[in-house]
Amino acid sequence: MWISATGLASPLGVSASATCSAIRAGISAAGALPHKSEAGDLITGASIAALPLDMPRHERLVALLCRALLDCVVGAGNIEIERTALLVVLPAEPQSWCAELAGEKVFALLQTQLGWRFDASQSKVFSQGVVGTSAALAAAAKIFEETDMAGCVICGVDSLLSEPILREYESQGRLKTLQQSDGLMPGEAAGCIWLTRESTTSHGAQILGQGVAREVATVLNEEPFRGDGLVAAARAALQSAELTMSDIDFRISDATGESYGLREQALLVGRLVQEPKEHFDLWHPAEYTGCTGAAAGLVQLALLDDAFGQGYAPGARAMLCCSEPSGERSVVLWQGTNWAESDLGSDMAPGTVAL
Repeated sequence: MWISATGLASPLGVSASATCSAIRAGISAAGALPHKSEAGDLITGASIAALPLDMPRHERLVALLCRALLDCVVGAGNIEIERTALLVVLPAEPQSWCAELAGEKVFALLQTQLGWRFDASQSKVFSQGVVGTSAALAAAAKIFEETDMAGCVICGVDSLLSEPILREYESQGRLKTLQQSDGLMPGEAAGCIWLTRESTTSHGAQILGQGVAREVATVLNEEPFRGDGLVAAARAALQSAELTMSDIDFRISDATGESYGLREQALLVGRLVQEPKEHFDLWHPAEYTGCTGAAAGLVQLALLDDAFGQGYAPGARAMLCCSEPSGERSVVLWQGTNWAESDLGSDMAPGTVAL
């Protein structure tokens, strides 16, 4: 499978090109939200200015999805909507927080807003949070194997800016405030990719393999943490692609700013890298967009495709890592087929952490 088009709506811009350019330039969307912590301090977050913050959450999520879908589908120009499956990644959270999108209601809302009717027989919802992107990719591969479908569109959306969600994160000690420095910055985004059987772009981002696993020692408990879940998912992905960690050039993570996510990446590298690597960059777009929850996997894919297309990827192979707070882990490996070392400028990559 190949990525043939992408779309994004984020606090950095309402298109993939605008968002990726801002991330590449190191621009942060951080700002004060009209919400206060229990101590009375304003909460720092990242919101999309075009949408009023008092907008009902389900309307907000649908509006974000529509913007990302328009960016992807209109930009691609030649998607046969009726012969395309729509795979939607939604938050893994109590459905009472957004019951209006439960089940397949999201398809009806999107059709009402956009007037597009995707292939209903293959379209599906993945209410699994950030790891739902990996599940959707696996479903897309099965669709290509079993049908003559022209393509698959995967989209995902989330917003952590509503009062109940902010209160939940604060109660867990995970919200960054003046009293809590080791926490995440809440954000929002919707992302979209168009997958095709063959490459339709000059740079060609192709999936190589993927793996999933479960972590027992999550950010929500006090179990001894060894990074077993992400390590197991990475091993499975590498095995499926017949590669080793030494074959991977860089990583993109959904690490949110909490030390837990960076420790997890350090454990991953420490346990799987067997040969010295001079550079092994870690990209973490949440530093600029805020934590985007279920949309984070699609943000990663759009950034990856842009990096290959614009020539600032630090190598041909990338490992994309996603960690759901409840313990689910996913790793997906991608390759840019037309990447060349001569394309890379040392000052051209987004802000990175080398581990």
